[in-house]
Amino acid sequence: ISSCTWGSMRGTAPSHFISDQYATKTVATASGRTFTGVIQGKKDGSVVVLDPEGNEIFVAAEDIDEIVPNKKSTMPAGLLNELSLEDIASLFAFLNQQAQPKVSGKVDREKRER
Repeated sequence: ISSCTWGSMRGTAPSHFISDQYATKTVATASGRTFTGVIQGKKDGSVVVLDPEGNEIFVAAEDIDEIVPNKKSTMPAGLLNELSLEDIASLFAFLNQQAQPKVSGKVDREKRER
């Protein structure tokens, strides 16, 4: 197995390695409420939390008591258990393909006018 494929296979044990891009955190407020999800950033004085259902939750920065990283992935364990080894190999081969980004049909006016 190539190192690229082996790296992708870490997804079979989701809490073993969690990319910063998908790491969830729990945001605790001074009033005792907690929100768990991926921190999307800050907007208008609030921290934006993307919850597991895909909802954006805006928590006022001044209300935040603490933000704690979670050690468990939101990706379900055993996700690949129902697939054969051939299916898993095909999946990882597909995921490791270097796809070209899709280009919009819009034309840049500056380039067109040259």
